[in-house]
Amino acid sequence: MSDRKNMSHQPEWDDLKTMWQDSTPVDMEKLARNARLVWWRMRLIALVEILFCIVGAAVFLYAIVEQQSLARVVFGVFGVCFCVGGGYACFWSRRGAWGHAEDDALSLVRLQIKRARAGIRYVKLNCWMGVASIAILPLAFWVMNDGTRNVGPDHMKEVHITLAVAGLAIIASVVALWPYYRKKKRELHELEVLEHQLSEED
Repeated sequence: MSDRKNMSHQPEWDDLKTMWQDSTPVDMEKLARNARLVWWRMRLIALVEILFCIVGAAVFLYAIVEQQSLARVVFGVFGVCFCVGGGYACFWSRRGAWGHAEDDALSLVRLQIKRARAGIRYVKLNCWMGVASIAILPLAFWVMNDGTRNVGPDHMKEVHITLAVAGLAIIASVVALWPYYRKKKRELHELEVLEHQLSEED
């Protein structure tokens, strides 16, 4: 395995590709490009998630401060806890997957394994949070009927439709994550096989 480094401190992927072309279908050069792409994408997605959590927590906190009714206070407390928990989970699910690979194929593969496992944790976490978020629907209905506003039958019909659509959207979002989950499971298996091959060579 070549010890040379290029100007961007990346391994000599051409040498690695030649070494492994007869023993594995994995394209090491493509894997390296994917590692750099994931590095940026993971940070961008995490930033967006944290911003949403901060904005959401501020909105729910306002409902607590107003103290217009018990329903709004309970709604606000649930929302703040949900947003804070989501922000923490954003980093928890990606633990071990933030760093860079060293200038060798084995280090790159092991980093990609950590990121694949993080992707699997991310899907599981989002599924549980999707289930937990369903609890906000009856709370929202309670807020609409807390006696602090005059809600007519027509408007309540719109509220019922909105809550029903929101519930279906939550369920659909959870179901839609499973293809990604299966993809990450396959990717993890392939990477673990490649890690074993590279470890034997070392």
